[in-house]
Amino acid sequence: MTTRFLLVLILGQLVVGCSNDNPAAKTDYTQLSGVSGDFSDHRGKWMVINYWATWCKPCIEEIPELNNFAEKHKDTVKLFAVDFDNARGDKLVASAEKMGIEFPILIDDPHSLLGFEKPYALPTTFVFNPQGKLQKTLLGPQTEESLLKALAMKD
Repeated sequence: MTTRFLLVLILGQLVVGCSNDNPAAKTDYTQLSGVSGDFSDHRGKWMVINYWATWCKPCIEEIPELNNFAEKHKDTVKLFAVDFDNARGDKLVASAEKMGIEFPILIDDPHSLLGFEKPYALPTTFVFNPQGKLQKTLLGPQTEESLLKALAMKD
């Protein structure tokens, strides 16, 4: 494991360990890093949720593009990754590291919470507009250009 990734993981574990167990404080999601939040916190930004798997060659090929996109557009877009196979714990950490994912990875699949069907093919990317409504479902590997087009930021 890279030192940076390990440090983020350890800090995330500490945050989770110090969290309030009050059910009223329940959040929508927890990231692999341990950071928790609500999807409504991202209103005003586009939200993109990408499903991947370690056995999916097109997923592997698109990750560098998604990493770049997430960093380049972090002020207007929140990008999340979801492991299609629902790996947990060390297996999810190993899978994320193998894939080289640098943007937030959700521990739990949000499809039922956000009201969309779990994808049947990979990679699949769901695009939510700044008001939180599902705008597009994209099948296949994505590029910066295809994502900008889906976000209506490019013709």
